[in-house]
Order: sequence, then C-alpha cells, then structure tokens
Amino acid sequence: MPAKIVPIEAVIFAYQVGFGDCFLLRFVYSDQSKKHILIDFGTTGLPHSVADNQMIIIANDIASKCAGTLDAIVATHRHADHISGFATKTNGKGSGDIIRALKPKVVLQPWTEDLSLATDATAPKALAHPSLRAHSLGMQSMHTTAERILDQLTINRSSFSTSLADNIRFIGEDNLANKSAIKNLSTMGSKKPIYTYHGGTSGLSSILPGVKTHVLGPPTLKQTDSIRNQDTHLHPAASYL
Repeated sequence: MPAKIVPIEAVIFAYQVGFGDCFLLRFVYSDQSKKHILIDFGTTGLPHSVADNQMIIIANDIASKCAGTLDAIVATHRHADHISGFATKTNGKGSGDIIRALKPKVVLQPWTEDLSLATDATAPKALAHPSLRAHSLGMQSMHTTAERILDQLTINRSSFSTSLADNIRFIGEDNLANKSAIKNLSTMGSKKPIYTYHGGTSGLSSILPGVKTHVLGPPTLKQTDSIRNQDTHLHPAASYL
C-alpha cells in the first residue's frame, strides 16, 4: 500500500508592502508536492526604500514561487491595505492581472463581500433571513463617507495640520471601495467564490489535504448583534481566518 501523502512543512513568505498585508503560505507534502495560499495583497503606502513598482515585483515573485499556479486566495476584508494589490489595469499589466493569471482554484472572502447579496441581508445566502440592514449597506456608507472626507481635505486643506491631514487622508483612502480589486476577486477563481462566516466552511479542505482550518469571522447578525451598528462607523468589522 502506498504511503499516505501528508503535509510535512509549512513556510510563510511575508512581503514588504509598507502599511498593508501580503502573506504567501506554502505547504510542502511528503511526496514533495506544494500548495500555495495567498492571504491578502494590499498597501496604502509603500516604504520609501522600495521601488515604485513594488506591487508588480511582489506579484511576479508570488507567480515564481508558486510556479505559475496559485491554489487559493484568502481576502480578509476590503480595506485597501488588504486588497489594493488585486486591482487590475486596462492594459492588463496590473498586479491584480498577474495574480489573476495564476488561476486560483478557490477565492475565499467574508460573507459581507458577496456582491449578489440583497442590501437587507443579515447572513450568507445559505443562512439568510429577513430583518436588519446589511453589513454590505454599511460598506456602501463607508465608501461615501470616505469620499466626503477626501473632498473636504482638498477644499479645506489649510484648516488641518500636516500630520492631522495625513492621518485623515490615510483613513479616507483606506476605506474607499477598491472597486477594481473587488470585481477581480469576485470573478478570479476557477470555481465560484466562497463567502464564509464565523464557524462556516473555508472550502480549503480539498485544496489542503491534511490541514485543518477554522473560520473566525465575520459573524452573522444572528450570531452576534454587536455588528448591527457597523453601518454607522467608518471602519467596518474586519474578518479573519
């Protein structure tokens, strides 16, 4: 009987994206095969010490490390410092275009990112029930508020100190909708995107045999009422695996 193929090593590649997150996880198996999971790819400000095309460099390095095929992507939430690198360009040469070409089998996101949900949804489609305003509606409010903040900075620039203006601009830009990245993530996988919630499935069991995953968030409104008021805040509840 042939030996069972099991994971024997895990390697984490953490990329220099400045204020942001980008991690490539590699799982090495006993038959020397490898699986690669990309967790977030975004920035709101690159360090001065890196090249202007740092995100393109990183995307190409990810493509090289996974030998042209990415097994899965996990996008924890839509803030720019987590997903801006997934944005595409009209010329097809954006960092998001490079990642898309790796044809990930699974793209995993929070249930609040499902673009097909009704605005009064309180849970993923499989758990949907009528009642409160959706967290997704809060996302729309967040984008509108962020745009207004940036407009006011432009109109009343002299009313703010340099440090305060920089901090406010960061918050505003981080909360913009990142439409290109969101659209790319929603259509990138070879299968339908998985939108999950606290305690839900990750969809990674078939991708990572022998590896257990636990989804920590975000919760549905039925699971916790504490996110009921998130649509009134600029910074939404983040979700993580």
